[in-house]
Amino acid sequence: TPPLRGDLCDLFPATADGEPVLLKVARAARNNDLLQAEARALLRIARELDGQAVRAHFPVLIEQFQLRDMAGAQRQAHALRWEQEYVSLADVLAAYPDGIHPADAAWMFNRLLAALGTIHNLGLVHGAVLLPHVLIRPADHNGMLIDWCYSVHQGATIQAISPPYIVDYAPEVRTKVAATPATDLYMAARCMARLLGGDGTEDSLPPRVPRPLRTLLRA
Repeated sequence: TPPLRGDLCDLFPATADGEPVLLKVARAARNNDLLQAEARALLRIARELDGQAVRAHFPVLIEQFQLRDMAGAQRQAHALRWEQEYVSLADVLAAYPDGIHPADAAWMFNRLLAALGTIHNLGLVHGAVLLPHVLIRPADHNGMLIDWCYSVHQGATIQAISPPYIVDYAPEVRTKVAATPATDLYMAARCMARLLGGDGTEDSLPPRVPRPLRTLLRA
């Protein structure tokens, strides 16, 4: 089976102690620092949120290590719990290219805002709130924010971007200005605007989107 391919990493389905996992491996050693940033963020989240219901909004890092590739380079790797019952918002949009019902967008946005509020209280900025990095589980309406490689502490600058989604980044990311919680909220609103059938901007939303939701996304 070919690996799943992300911007920076390849992900290999595997099992550990009989449980499904994903081995996330940096495609190039120059990106090791970004995976190390992900590990720091996920370990802190696990420590700070242990036993809390909101913990379900975040991935589970099982182990971090380095692998030596055929050229002799050490590449950072993570073993993550494989959340097989989830789908990404990118998958949702692909299935509903004209946009989803506003009621569905509302619960998805609610879960995303809950995750963001939690990590912002910890002083973190996710830095890449994009359609492929937000997962939902339709069975129970849970949401999960994944790919923490771009995360930084509030007041730091985002070190990398996902090229296919450059237009959805907050302006301060592209201009290397300090990231704040507003950075994540801007990108979250762009995600929701796309899911609702727009091009990421409030002005492009279709008429069926209720005015209160338009006002929220504009804010």
